[in-house]
Parts: sequence; C-alpha cells; structure tokens
Amino acid sequence: MSKLRSNKPRYRDLILFEHDTSFPSPTLGLLVSVFLILGFAVVSTPGVMIPFSSDVYIESTPDWNGTIQVGIFENTTRDAPNNVYGAALFNEYYGVIFFSALLISFIFAQGYSNGQYRTVLSYPISRRKLLMAKISGIYLIVTISSNLSALFVLACYVPSSIEIGVLLIMSLSLWTSAALVVASCTLVAVVTKSAPLTTIISLGMWFVAFYNYTTPATTPILEGVKNLLIPLYAILRHTTSLRMFSYLQSIPTFTECILSIILAGVFSIILFVMSAFIFERTEI
Repeated sequence: MSKLRSNKPRYRDLILFEHDTSFPSPTLGLLVSVFLILGFAVVSTPGVMIPFSSDVYIESTPDWNGTIQVGIFENTTRDAPNNVYGAALFNEYYGVIFFSALLISFIFAQGYSNGQYRTVLSYPISRRKLLMAKISGIYLIVTISSNLSALFVLACYVPSSIEIGVLLIMSLSLWTSAALVVASCTLVAVVTKSAPLTTIISLGMWFVAFYNYTTPATTPILEGVKNLLIPLYAILRHTTSLRMFSYLQSIPTFTECILSIILAGVFSIILFVMSAFIFERTEI
C-alpha cells in the first residue's frame, strides 16, 4: 500500500499497485505463454483450419487446365499471410473471452468480498480511477498478449510480407472485440458483486454469442447483430479464405466491417460508462 499513501495518489500509482498485487511477472509470463500456445495450435493443423496446399498438379488428360492450377497456386500464396494471421487471431479470441472473464471475476469482482475495496478506498482515491486501473490493466494484458502472439506466429510460419492495411484492420478488430468482452464482463461484475456469478454469466453469455455467430443469419438485422458482437469474425470473413467460415454464405463488405468495428467500440464505451456509474454508487 506504500504507493497509495500520498495525499492524492496518481493514476500511475494505482497502475503500479495493480501490477504488484494482481499482475506479477510470473502471472504475465504464464498468460503470454498460453496465448502463444493457442496461436500455434490453430496453425499447426493447416488442413483443417487453413487452405494451405500450394501444389500444382500436372496431368496429361485433355481436360487438364494449367491456367486454373496456376491461379489456385497464386491465390493460395497470396492469401497465406492473411490466413495464418487470421487463424491465429481466431484462436486467440477464445483466450480473450476465457481470461477476460476469469481475470475480471477474481481480480475485480472478488474485491467486493475480500475487503480490498474497503481498504483501498480508505485512501483519497476515486472509485472511477480504481475501476479504470483494474479494468484497463486486464484489457491491455489480454489484447497485447493475444496480438503479439498472433504476430509471432505469422513471423514464424509466413516470413513473407502482409499488407499493412490488412494487418492493422485485423488487429483493430481484435482490440475492439476484446473491448466488448471486457466491458460486458465488467458490467456483470459490478451488478453481481460476485466472482463465481461473474465467471458463470460472462462465459455463458459469450458462449451463446459464439453459438449465435456459427448459425447462418436469416435476416440482415441478425447478420448486423452478429457482426456487432464479434467484429473480429466479420473482418476475418472479409480478408481471409479460412475454412472455418466456409459454411457461412454471405461475406461482409469492407464498409460493413468498418461499421461493425465502430459500433462495437461505441457499445463498449457505453457499457464501461454504465459500469462506472454503478460502481460509484453501489455500496461496498
């Protein structure tokens, strides 16, 4: 608590306090290792997740078309960086959901029951700063770990270049999707004030959202809702040829992808504001 003993602790002091108490170096190392494993696991089975075959078959039959074979080879080679990076991000997103729910449950929600908030708020600290210090730490940890892990996988499997615009938009969609997950889990935590309930409700809620995404939408409105909940998947459907999306008939346009990112970002901010409003007025 030494970092909080000044008359008016700075936000930086809260961040350092959270690092020491909630995110020591071994914990951070473990999280990064898990995200690396998730990234490599998905691209280790290219026949299932990624159309990675780049063979050109030469036959002597009259109906053999060399132009088609060369076109398949060129498309596969061109899409390889996008597919590897996209497949890694796809798997990292599972980790984002799982660890966001767990970290918010046992680092944030548990503060209600273990007396941490009563102790910390006995210092001249605003509840809003305390909330932001905890949640921003969790958000940055899961997003940076997952994004860097996916980039590392890309560098190992496909040393060729990837368009910087595609890389940025795919990464941005992961950050926005993660923000929506963290914001929703935070709202559940401040409402329930219970670590077990936060874990169960958050994981259950996002499991339903994922299941909803894997079922074809029957109307444009449902398609828009799906893209809002998980903008990462909308971007991956637009920029990659991953087999995991082959059963979905429609491919979002670039405009729809950008709109889904913007709307998901706005919705995340609304959820964060609601969480801060409840946290500042609830009894601890």
